[in-house]
Amino acid sequence: MIRCPACDHETYEGALFCPACGAALVAALAKTRALHAGYPPPSPSASPTPRPERMPGRQVVLFLQDGQRIALPPGERWSLGRAVSNQPVLPDIDLSPYGAYEMGVSRLHATLHFSPQGMLTITDLGSSNGTQVDGVQIPPHKPYPLRDGSVILLGKMLLRVRFVPQPSRA
Repeated sequence: MIRCPACDHETYEGALFCPACGAALVAALAKTRALHAGYPPPSPSASPTPRPERMPGRQVVLFLQDGQRIALPPGERWSLGRAVSNQPVLPDIDLSPYGAYEMGVSRLHATLHFSPQGMLTITDLGSSNGTQVDGVQIPPHKPYPLRDGSVILLGKMLLRVRFVPQPSRA
């Protein structure tokens, strides 16, 4: 169970919004995850940098809050955002079909990048509504490490990062 940081209502783990007051529960979810994983929860005043995980031989899959999956195509860098007609530069991963505009996702909101060592980072591209990782607001234009299970908030769009084994090639 997790507690709402706004009204202290207790609700089930995994809830995105408090059923009592409607507050976003991303920070509470991150705190609960941290406690169960054995490391201290992120502090809102400090931006701790988690140790990145090496993930060779794995594919990145983003899970949306409604359970839909977005498997990232092969590569090492992907832009996340929403496509608009007549836009000169399109994001690699178009989040428009998932309500990106209504949730405050910028046209070019952030990038995901696999380093040559196999570490995944996210960089906010100076988006209007910002990017959070596990309840921590990340500064724009600075890569921030992601881990398996990290919760990303692009504006109000919630995504969970999962590293899954690469599909076998037949």
